Amino acid sequence: KAAHRNAAMVVCPGGGYAMEVIDREGHAIARYFASQGLTMAVLKYRLPKADTFEKGLPDSQQDALEAIRMLRHHASDWQIDPQRIGIIGFSAGGHLAGSTAMLSDAADGSRPDFAVLMYAVTLMRGESMHAGSRERLLGPTPSEARIAEFSLEKRARPSLPPFFLCHATNDKVVPLPNAELLAAALHQANVPAELLIVNSGGHGFQSC
Repeated sequence: KAAHRNAAMVVCPGGGYAMEVIDREGHAIARYFASQGLTMAVLKYRLPKADTFEKGLPDSQQDALEAIRMLRHHASDWQIDPQRIGIIGFSAGGHLAGSTAMLSDAADGSRPDFAVLMYAVTLMRGESMHAGSRERLLGPTPSEARIAEFSLEKRARPSLPPFFLCHATNDKVVPLPNAELLAAALHQANVPAELLIVNSGGHGFQSC
């Protein structure tokens, strides 16, 4: 634990905002990082509901923000450095992690100190978007304003925490531009961001 200076992470499993792959993209990830000395919290978040399709914050985003606040609130009890609390997400869980970083507020303790997005959904329009995730998050006919609100590349701004993104070139489910366009937008906004592109692994890195 000392090597990571009491860092902690919230884990957001994927599942297209329809379900949560909580074992492979939640508990297994948490066990690995815990073995490296981090404090880990696996988030079993509520799925979005129709009454938040056009306004309000989806339940999933509310839960992720509250998870960051909870870790920070209990930092002393759980021997966590309150300035080293991050969030990691996979696929649609990566969109949840990224939107948490972008919707959060340092004043109420919900801002993560870093965000890790693994083969993440980031786009809410265009041929590279994951249509199922968008529909389950925003509904079948979202307004242009709502699409922009949850398009991560549109929300890049200088005040964001550092980002690390990882994506495979052969991801057919959530194509590589989801990572490339967000990384470019973050760099344009002078947000520290690193994009690691791997040549194999598909979606979920199951073929590595």
